[in-house]
Amino acid sequence: MAIGEQVEDACRRELMEETGIVAQDLTLLGVYSDAARDPRGHICSIVYVGSSSNLEPHGGDDAVSAEWIANWRERELAFDHWEILEDAERFLFGA
Repeated sequence: MAIGEQVEDACRRELMEETGIVAQDLTLLGVYSDAARDPRGHICSIVYVGSSSNLEPHGGDDAVSAEWIANWRERELAFDHWEILEDAERFLFGA
């Protein structure tokens, strides 16, 4: 996030830079700030859910590739990303 940039704008910018997807209608999902969530240091993540009319991702900026993973539950995820995805699923689908 750049100095003076609003968090929502940073979210939209990063999504566009890394995947080519333009975010619309952002809603705050949560703030993940447990000091032990990332072994590299105390990192805080602010997570939004949103919509887009373009759902074809492609890698950009420092992302080599980007794709939707249907079976994400079968993948090893970094840090607390399981918790974040499960929170998003509950928020979106009431699961």
